[in-house]
This record gives sequence, structure tokens and C-alpha cells, in this order.
Amino acid sequence: MNDSIVPYTGGLVQRGRTARGLAEISSVTTLAEAREDSLARLADVRIANGCVLLERTVLRFAALDGLISSVSHDRPGLEMTLRAIQQDVGMATAGVIRGYMQR
Repeated sequence: MNDSIVPYTGGLVQRGRTARGLAEISSVTTLAEAREDSLARLADVRIANGCVLLERTVLRFAALDGLISSVSHDRPGLEMTLRAIQQDVGMATAGVIRGYMQR
């Protein structure tokens, strides 16, 4: 008696063409989701790396600031020159980090 029971399919019978179409839609959806997950992981890695770069930059600039202060203790002209260079290095470093994050 179990062999004579037909499962209810909502009144629709899937044909081979329909089944292939559904399989293609499913595979395209799966591929799109995998691509989206991959892009999200890549963004997460870039953000984490950007934060590490910023942290290293802050620590190195703190050390550089201390070095400039100790070297140019009694030489205001030297300090002004070194501070200008420090500012240029800071701008260049910010550009490198920004470029990395935006690529």
C-alpha cells in the first residue's frame, strides 16, 4: 500500500528542464554567496592589517619624537628642520596606509 502513495508536490510536477534550471540557480546563488564571503574575509584582513600598520606607526613616531627631542635639545634650528621632515614622513606614511586600505 505504501507504493501507491504519491508525495504531494504542490500540484506541480518537476520536469527535467525545470530541475536543471533550479540546480543552475542554486549553483549560481551558492557561488555568489561564496564570493561575498571571500570579499568579506578579505576586507576583514585588510582592516586588521591597517590597524596593525597604524599601531606600528604610532609607536615608531613616538620613538622618533623622543629622538628628535633628545638630539635637538639646545638647537632650535635643528629641531625645526627635523620636525618638518617628521611631518613629511608622517604624511607619506598615512598615504601608504590609505593606499593599502583602499586597494
